[in-house]
Amino acid sequence: AKYTGGDVRYYPNFHIQTSGLKLRNELQHVLTRVMGWEAVMRVRVSRGWKITKFYGHLFIRGADLLVVPNCHSDQTFAITFDMEENV
Repeated sequence: AKYTGGDVRYYPNFHIQTSGLKLRNELQHVLTRVMGWEAVMRVRVSRGWKITKFYGHLFIRGADLLVVPNCHSDQTFAITFDMEENV
């Protein structure tokens, strides 16, 4: 899931009678949702701020340039930033 942006699902004590409908609905959702492929995202911050870390299924190609192999409405990204010391 780290490199593909995929999902990992866990069904403890799976039994078709109790978890089958949930599995079917989740699988249908994953296979029919709208997807974007090979996206590029640039993150910019105002003067006096700096980006410290990116989180999510993405590859960092530069200080502010990210490559996202695939993206969809269920996916999230997080960015941490901090003030520069000389402001």
